[in-house]
Amino acid sequence: MQLSKKIMLAARNHPMRVVFFLGSHFGVLFLKKIRSFKNLDFRVVTYCEESDEYYGYESVAGYCKKNHIPFLDASSDQNQTLNFCASHDPDFILCGYYAKILPEKIFNLAKNGAFNIHPGKLPRYRGPFPTAWAILNNEKEIGITIHQIDRYADTGPIVSRKTHAIKPDETGYELYKRSMGLAAGHLASFLPRLLKKKFNAVDQSALGSGSYYGKITSHQRIEWKENAVRIKNLVRVHAKPYFPVYSFIKNKMILVNRCRISKNSAVSLQGPGKILEIASDQVFFVSCGDGVIKVTDYEICPLNREDRKEKLIKKGLQLF
Repeated sequence: MQLSKKIMLAARNHPMRVVFFLGSHFGVLFLKKIRSFKNLDFRVVTYCEESDEYYGYESVAGYCKKNHIPFLDASSDQNQTLNFCASHDPDFILCGYYAKILPEKIFNLAKNGAFNIHPGKLPRYRGPFPTAWAILNNEKEIGITIHQIDRYADTGPIVSRKTHAIKPDETGYELYKRSMGLAAGHLASFLPRLLKKKFNAVDQSALGSGSYYGKITSHQRIEWKENAVRIKNLVRVHAKPYFPVYSFIKNKMILVNRCRISKNSAVSLQGPGKILEIASDQVFFVSCGDGVIKVTDYEICPLNREDRKEKLIKKGLQLF
């Protein structure tokens, strides 16, 4: 066999070296899906946050330890991350639900490119919380997009994009966590094509104008003069286990966790924030800018913290 053919054959059989940058929970779902992959030599960069356990997110570091996968905790300094990646001489770098921006000196290490999976329809939904913004904007679906990483946030050429329906009453937390499973499945199924470079990269400018959506306010007060759809979607985005949207009645805070737009024609529209009817201990109707909201899950928190189980006493009170 000629030397050149031997080199080509060796290159074909060479395991693809990949560094995965993986966020909590998504990373575990993804690694479970690729554990049977052949001809893949990879290591993982990850990190942990104090809120992971509270939100029910599985630890990528814990999974890697248990399954003897080489990994680095990204809370280490940047030089350690750079050295960890460079020592692997990666053919590809892939990111998923990784909240830290990769510097160019890291993603440029990948000989065949660095790619990211983003839980939003690009170029419309760039930014860190696309699933929440999709609910706030009353979208009916989200996108799961795989794109090449460049020096700007979520702007690189797109190599794959899928859409999935948003459930009518799905909360921000529920949609975000479900998107992790959808994205893990999509990236795992697309990975063989990606590693073989059997894809077409489409510049985002060919798919419409781009938009960037930043962080969501963590503590959101209800403005009852807003329209019913807007209020419902705010409640959905902030529902538990996040901090629910809130309002006040006299000297007490009301946390609203679930609500619906009322179709009850017997309840008449009045001034925004007016409690119109109390159907039970856990359900009441309140007037808003263009309709009536039926609150189905709430908690009243006295500011003195003495009694967090107090219930609404009578209708006609004003929320503000």
